[in-house]
Amino acid sequence: MKPTENRLIEWAITQTKTHYSNEVSLLLEHNTYCLEKDRHVRYVNTIISDAEPRINLARTFIIDGIGYDFNQVSWKSFENDANVKGYYLTVLAEANIIYAKNEAEKQRFLYLRAKLMANLANPAYMYERGLEWIGTTMDVYKNMMFNDNLLSTRKAAGFIADYLGMAVASFNQTYFRDYGQLKDLQKMAHLPDNFIDRYMLVASETSIPKLREICHEIISITRDFFAANDKRKPDKLHNYQHLSGYTTTSPDYQYLADWYQECCYYFRRIYYFCTQNDAHLAFKGMFGIQSDLDELTKEYDLPDLDVLVHFDIDNLNLLAEKLKLAEKHIVNAITSNGIKIDAYVSVDEFIEKNT
Repeated sequence: MKPTENRLIEWAITQTKTHYSNEVSLLLEHNTYCLEKDRHVRYVNTIISDAEPRINLARTFIIDGIGYDFNQVSWKSFENDANVKGYYLTVLAEANIIYAKNEAEKQRFLYLRAKLMANLANPAYMYERGLEWIGTTMDVYKNMMFNDNLLSTRKAAGFIADYLGMAVASFNQTYFRDYGQLKDLQKMAHLPDNFIDRYMLVASETSIPKLREICHEIISITRDFFAANDKRKPDKLHNYQHLSGYTTTSPDYQYLADWYQECCYYFRRIYYFCTQNDAHLAFKGMFGIQSDLDELTKEYDLPDLDVLVHFDIDNLNLLAEKLKLAEKHIVNAITSNGIKIDAYVSVDEFIEKNT
């Protein structure tokens, strides 16, 4: 290291030992986000401390035109990073420890780093993180569609490209090591079709309608890519994840029976609304239960549960017909796997068999 950096690190350590030995857990040195020409002098000196109020060592200053940031970060923030919930992961992943209050604090940090690496190695977990970034992107996009200001639209488009980059990095089970994303994206093995082309267009376009069109395209191709490459899908060698929240080695048809017993009245209501030609209530009931049917399709590989697609305000009989077919598939799946549906023809029968 050059003399400027050495002296600043020594200064920070001396200040910590002299004035903040109780408040500071670790000092970290990290310069990944620096310009190449500044890396010999510019680095982020991260202070891990839960002290309140913030300690005076946490400060910003300028030396020879270069800004320095002695940034105070809480343990909670690094725990968030370990769960791959943060934006900048390189500090936890790559920073050098230049001071530790004691060995226990050092090991706490190294444990969080190991946890981060374990999570990055988990394809299903990282797929979920990618979906979260897509969800964040969708929120920005929805706001952008109702904003006719060019400045606001360009900012929103920038965030959309950025957040989708985070989603793609998550899918590739990695993080961005460079301040910009492009170099790292170009190295990734798995990308949505034409992703980088659309990503780069965001910066060059100046028309609000065109920016909206580009953002719609890049969101669509990313969503399609995730849908076509769902890493959460189990295979025969892995445990099966259920709607009920626990795992076993095969689908839990008792849970399916419990679900059906709970939700069969939803079917009854929709049938009734259809016979009454009440399209509003039929639609309300159907879109409410369709999400559950979507999950059942994935978990139990059931056919013909895409009922809502058949909703026609002028033909509710078709909706009732398709819903009855879906219900039939659910009941068949339950009974053909040896599970008895807890059903009775009358209150008398229920009381007789449950007394």
